[in-house]
Amino acid sequence: INTYKPAYNAYTEEEECTAAVTALQTSVQKAQAYVAAKAVIDRMNTLIENTNVYTTDAYNTFNAYITKFNNAEYTTEEANALNGVIFGTGWHSTAAVDDFLISAWDANPRDWGTYHVNTWSTVGDSGNPNFVTPCIEYWVNDENTLGDKVMTASLSDFVPGAEYKITATVCLGVNTGESTTPTGVTLQLNDGVAKSVCTGNRVNETRFYEGTFEATGMIGLDGKLNVKFTVASTNASWMTFRNVKYEKIADAAAPSAEELAALDEAVNVAEAHTLGFETDEFAPYNNVKAQEALAAAKSANRSSQLDVTLATAALTNATWTANTAEVNAICGGDFTQYETVGGQDLPYGWNLYNTGNNSRIMGGTEGTSNTGLSATTSGKALLMKFNATYGESVGYTMPLKAGKIYKITFKYGGWGNTPNTIVSLTDPSNAAITLAPNFKPATNDANSNAADWYDYTGYFVATTSGDYKLHFNKVESGQQQIVIADIDLRTAEAIEFADGSVPTYAPGTYPSVKITRSMEAGRWYTAIYPFAIEDIDKMAELKGYNSETGALSFKSITASVANKPFLMRSETAKTAIELTNVDVTAAVATDASAEGNAVMKGVYATTNINSTDESTFYVMSNNTIYPVSKDDESKAAIINPYRGYIQVTPATSPVRGYTVDGEETAIEGMEIVQMENGSVYNLNGQRVENAQKGLYIVNGKKVLVK
Repeated sequence: INTYKPAYNAYTEEEECTAAVTALQTSVQKAQAYVAAKAVIDRMNTLIENTNVYTTDAYNTFNAYITKFNNAEYTTEEANALNGVIFGTGWHSTAAVDDFLISAWDANPRDWGTYHVNTWSTVGDSGNPNFVTPCIEYWVNDENTLGDKVMTASLSDFVPGAEYKITATVCLGVNTGESTTPTGVTLQLNDGVAKSVCTGNRVNETRFYEGTFEATGMIGLDGKLNVKFTVASTNASWMTFRNVKYEKIADAAAPSAEELAALDEAVNVAEAHTLGFETDEFAPYNNVKAQEALAAAKSANRSSQLDVTLATAALTNATWTANTAEVNAICGGDFTQYETVGGQDLPYGWNLYNTGNNSRIMGGTEGTSNTGLSATTSGKALLMKFNATYGESVGYTMPLKAGKIYKITFKYGGWGNTPNTIVSLTDPSNAAITLAPNFKPATNDANSNAADWYDYTGYFVATTSGDYKLHFNKVESGQQQIVIADIDLRTAEAIEFADGSVPTYAPGTYPSVKITRSMEAGRWYTAIYPFAIEDIDKMAELKGYNSETGALSFKSITASVANKPFLMRSETAKTAIELTNVDVTAAVATDASAEGNAVMKGVYATTNINSTDESTFYVMSNNTIYPVSKDDESKAAIINPYRGYIQVTPATSPVRGYTVDGEETAIEGMEIVQMENGSVYNLNGQRVENAQKGLYIVNGKKVLVK
């Protein structure tokens, strides 16, 4: 006002006077608004001083009103409206103070059916002058009693082990049918002793009892300060509290050297239980809770006695279940152990993507639509629908050891439009390991029986020690389902190439390889393997073919070549060949070509050999080479994996025998003989007096003369 008065006195013109009066009135109005608003701001400051049980966000919002007032940033209209915005005047006001006071409590400030903030009560004007609004209220009709309820406020980021005190002013009103003092209401801080708040002073011979109460407690490992009012079997119909405030009364005690040593010892013992998946070791997801205790102990606050002692106790009391066999029973191998995430049952340690598509653990019993699951160990399977991935976000964790061979097996089935799944594996450096590009169940029965199960086996070598990651990807969309069960991971003594079966494996250097194959002594066998072999008595590769004599020729070798067919022979009977430190490549057969239009071909799958018009095929059995005919069923041939066959072009030059380093052998229908007295004819029917090495007719039989 004093600012504008000199100017007003100096004005002589009517227009100038009017402007001065308007400015003066505006200034007066704003000043009056700020005077009224100051009463509101004072009440706000009082609230902040009397309680600190609120969230940071709520405080910042509430305090913004005070800051704007202190900076004189309100317009006249905003200052006039401040009272209504903050404290309101209507019944069940939804004032900003509600959000402030209730922010840390487990109540909705707009849900008046539960406990709530009261900003309108006139109790202070009717015999209870010491208990004024705003306050937090839990109320029913005066003649009834309050139902049991726990009211909790929670604040975060406190130091574990520190001791705190909580104080609160509480008023209880017994119901109108009671003549005794209140009962059944307590105040508690964290796990401290619950203190009764029913011993307040009676207010003016009314049914109300009021007092200020306190409780103490220690901050736990989670760093939370929890305030809890518990109403249980009370005789009160009305409860209200205000001025809830916490205060630290003691810092967290530091641990002793002995307590720290005990924690370190517990961690060392526990870490010895996390070696991997072998016999008497402890697979991670067979020990979920123990792993959690170990992680908590390793991250414990070593400056807090509480943190250290609780972490030590939890880890010491943790139960570790060792593998009873050399196996990581992933989820028990049968999905009987699981956790519920987002309403879906998932095996421990596995995250599920695309949960809305109902990928989950599938269970079934006889007589239900999932009867096919009875083929699994537990009648449960991992169901993958649509574009789904199972595994942790970076893969199912497998702590493996360098130089070990691992063998993973499981059952799988499916239905829909030839669903396709990928098994993904990465090493500790996150490099991909090609284990299984895909597999597709052949079923298409349009139901969930999963009746046709397939057995999967895959090998890989852990080149370095550390965490390997595994997950399954369902890679096509649409109505296509995969079910996977009985997952099992074991260390293997060797990668085994069993006769007639080609394993799925990741190429690499394997410490041990085992070939299972029966070999009679002194017989030649065709062979092809995705690695080189040295430890066989005799081996030979195709050298050439002489169309004039009809003889194939082979020459001795000291080692075979990966993926290239060859002949092998043992001088003693064998059922297995064992090799060490073998570079196993991908099984991709290549031809062994030779002079004279002869080729030796190897196969990694059961193969039907058919001759053509341009060439003739030959197979070997019992040291004899047999021609294969497409027109003669008796001379048809189907050969198993790891075998080879000969292709000769043109077909008009048939094979009549073969040599290994010049040593001649026979073909079908011929014998190997030494020259004896008797009539000898060549193949043109001409008598021969002095037969040389070659094919002849002796005593009416085809023979190969040596």
